[in-house]
Amino acid sequence: MAQGNSDEFNIGSVVMRVVFSLAIVFLTFNPTGHSYFHWLQQNLTPMQPVVVIAGILLLGAWLFFIRSTFSSMGTLGVVLLLALFAAIVVDGRAGLSPLPTSRRWRGWC
Repeated sequence: MAQGNSDEFNIGSVVMRVVFSLAIVFLTFNPTGHSYFHWLQQNLTPMQPVVVIAGILLLGAWLFFIRSTFSSMGTLGVVLLLALFAAIVVDGRAGLSPLPTSRRWRGWC
């Protein structure tokens, strides 16, 4: 294999994917109040062009992320992962989750 091949899979590519995924999720919404969701709420009327541009960029990142997920895992894999995530969320609402139990944390899951 030639060096610089984009198909190479190593720890660096895993870290990059995890960081990119977390950035998309936490830029969209997070409980601290510093996210696109909160920014959009504060600038809803009148709508600022920079908010619209940021939203389009964020939507493009989400579409890339979802398409990549489906291509790597397939429909069955995505359905199983969503079922697992739903079970964790329901378990967390029942108070059995190992996640932090502070009121601020629990308010957004």
